[in-house]
Amino acid sequence: MPNSNEKTIKLLIRKTKPASVRSHRYGTIRVRRLTLGDMVFLEKLLDDNLAARDLTVKLIQHQVSAPPEAMQDVALWKERLLLRVANAWMQAEKLGRNAASQVATCDEFKQAVTDYVAQQHRQMQAAIESVERSYRETIAPALNIATSSMSGISDLMASRLGTIYKDNLGIAHQLDRAFESGAASKIGAAIARVAIDRSQIEQLESVMTRMTADIVPPWVQEARLARQTMVDSLASLVPAIKFNAQMDLLSRTTQRQLMPTDAFQQAASAVSQLAEAANMAKMSQMTLLAETSLMKVQPPDIASLLNVQQELRDSVRGAFSQFSSSFAALYQPPAHLLSGSVPSVNVFRLPPVEYFAGAHLLESISIDEAVRDITPQQQQAKTDIAGETEESLPALLAQLNPSLVRLWRGAKQALGSDNPDRVRHFAISFRELTTQVLHHLAPDDQIRAWSNSPDHFHQGRPTRRARLQFIYRRVTNDKFGGFVESDITTSLALLDLFQSGTHGVAVEYTPVQLDAMALKMDALIRFILEISAGNG
Repeated sequence: MPNSNEKTIKLLIRKTKPASVRSHRYGTIRVRRLTLGDMVFLEKLLDDNLAARDLTVKLIQHQVSAPPEAMQDVALWKERLLLRVANAWMQAEKLGRNAASQVATCDEFKQAVTDYVAQQHRQMQAAIESVERSYRETIAPALNIATSSMSGISDLMASRLGTIYKDNLGIAHQLDRAFESGAASKIGAAIARVAIDRSQIEQLESVMTRMTADIVPPWVQEARLARQTMVDSLASLVPAIKFNAQMDLLSRTTQRQLMPTDAFQQAASAVSQLAEAANMAKMSQMTLLAETSLMKVQPPDIASLLNVQQELRDSVRGAFSQFSSSFAALYQPPAHLLSGSVPSVNVFRLPPVEYFAGAHLLESISIDEAVRDITPQQQQAKTDIAGETEESLPALLAQLNPSLVRLWRGAKQALGSDNPDRVRHFAISFRELTTQVLHHLAPDDQIRAWSNSPDHFHQGRPTRRARLQFIYRRVTNDKFGGFVESDITTSLALLDLFQSGTHGVAVEYTPVQLDAMALKMDALIRFILEISAGNG
């Protein structure tokens, strides 16, 4: 999947088809295209502060590839021919402001080359800064995935895991210092050390799995299966990243020399793999946090804290069981291949967020707060998800229809009010918001133009499944649709628990439960909108 670094590279690396000009004396004069390696030559040419004609002659002479006699005689060319060739080359390189840009004098040509080199510097600097940001933001979670994937599972292992965790934190700090100092050779040793620690953790996890196999709820096994696939994929990605040579090149931000094209491509490939590994690390962490919540929830405990009908509780249990199965199915080995089948990075990394939000809500309505032990990692995950959603969801809704933002804000404000009817208002508003979003993203007329299958219609109207299938129609992973549909079903079944509690016997919802419900519904709406945005 293309990322921001690769897009930048495409700006800097162009096809090498030469420009050409017909002349009476030389026939067809061919002028080769620039490569990144030629940038050093252009910089030196400008640093020499040559007269405009001399610069034009030297640059054209450097770029002419045929015929031989033309290459030798550039200094003897008349200015008319020199400028014809210069303009043809400029058009091929798109040096001017538009494809039809022409220069009438050598002075104008010199200025165009000066502007071009400055532009290339800006683009290259942006690429290097992007690489550096990716490195700093992703290397720490990629290194710490082994320890974080075991956090909170068992006090029996706390001492050993604590030692490993501290070791890995030290490695992360060491890498930060290595990057700042340019001592990239330390990175390979750090990666090797993490691999050793990861093998030790796998041994501990194997023991822990055998010890708890008889008491683990069924959905925990499925979450664990998905997470293990993610960890295995991370292990396969990280060793493939050739840090030493590439990062050493990228850290030369103080030098004006630009790296050759192939080296830049190799470095960008390493960064792309690193970013993918970081995403996989974050996804694994989120799945582990969901697993930690689900470890506590046995099937009979589902929604036991709510005074609702057993039928509704059974409905949630069945929906969440299917949700877990579809989540595990989504991550068939190797998990990182999913990234090539979804339309955007956000869509790739959001299923574990959805799963965590669902698990957190299930825990909040099933396990008494007095005995729940919310870890700092879980609390931070909730804060991060809520922050990302608050930042992105209003804009996504506004692009669809500004009235949806008002509906969303009204639901959130109702939940925070003292109105005794606030929970019913919240539940009804979010159900309506979900319906409105689906209908805006998949209108009836577009569904009919897309499909005439009877399975997609009920009494002449598109079904919810048809609308969802239309929204994720460009996702090539056949397990993805099942996950999205089960996510919707589970979220609405959970919402029914809250809405049903507003009728008949009063239910006192705790702030934690209401926050968890809001987190799940916000995450769901964002997920649907991100899928649609990625399909655009």
